[in-house]
Amino acid sequence: MRLACTVCGRTEFSVEEAAILSGGSAQGYGAHRLPRTQVVCENCGHVMSFAVAKLQES
Repeated sequence: MRLACTVCGRTEFSVEEAAILSGGSAQGYGAHRLPRTQVVCENCGHVMSFAVAKLQES
């Protein structure tokens, strides 16, 4: 898979892991975490967030 920044088109990134609090769940706001990987463009700083489970499938 080739990934390019959706803002500037560059392909240099850093990767940060994050556990994002979910919203709107039946158990109340922030009841569970959604494991995410944050990909940050080294050129313009644009942040893209990906579900870890989906990345592991491919």
